[in-house]
Amino acid sequence: MRMILAPQKCWVWSSEPKQRDALLGIEIEGNGVPYLSNAKDLGAGMIYHGRHSQIVTDKRIASALHSARAIAALPIFASARLLLFRAIVNSKLLYGAELALFTQAHIDKIQICALD
Repeated sequence: MRMILAPQKCWVWSSEPKQRDALLGIEIEGNGVPYLSNAKDLGAGMIYHGRHSQIVTDKRIASALHSARAIAALPIFASARLLLFRAIVNSKLLYGAELALFTQAHIDKIQICALD
């Protein structure tokens, strides 16, 4: 395979400040390679600098809890409630959560809410 490197489809990143500074301004055959601190990589939101925004995780958990409480209040069979919980609550928690920081306490809180 004689593939040609396409700098416009590449990027550089580092979690270390000294390495970040060294990577800025890298060029391949005269074309600049951008430095990114986060990117969508194969459909996953990647954060390369090692810091995840707890605000994003908290909003995701709040939205899932709201849905779990609404599902728990529905006058339906437990089996139907479980199906809704899996489809809606789990989706809200896990969509784009590759790097989300969920503790066991978060998971327990949502499970308890679903069982009430």
